[in-house]
Amino acid sequence: MLLGTIFLQDITSRSIWWFLPPLLFGAFIAYKWADLSWLTLGFNTAFIVLLMAFLFVYIRFRFGNPELFFKQYFGLGDLLFILALTPLLSFQHFILFFTVGTFSTLLIHGIILLFKKQSTIPYAGYFSLVTLTYLLLLHSGTDVFQFIQV
Repeated sequence: MLLGTIFLQDITSRSIWWFLPPLLFGAFIAYKWADLSWLTLGFNTAFIVLLMAFLFVYIRFRFGNPELFFKQYFGLGDLLFILALTPLLSFQHFILFFTVGTFSTLLIHGIILLFKKQSTIPYAGYFSLVTLTYLLLLHSGTDVFQFIQV
């Protein structure tokens, strides 16, 4: 339900309510409580922080205005959404999930552009669809990481 709300909100208003990512984070901690590793949570968070730092530096040098980072290029809600996903997977699976999810988001946006022009990507909204698909597959007994040795 939270993922669906994030999807609808991001698609319609290009923003998400501030309390949805913390709720999602709490839901994922509760969902993974039995095998939750605080070390893994730390690694996943560090991975996202490192990626955002590189993206920030790139935007700073490429466009010269660091204030544009959360205003034009990457929404704060998108960052909070990604951080909310950190309890969901092991570190190796998280990196793969983040990468595949980001490419899937770009693919979804590319398909949408065929029908409707929009200048920004509702990253959290599209990624919530990817996450929902992953969770539904997992719930149905399909492990999408079964062929990947990490």
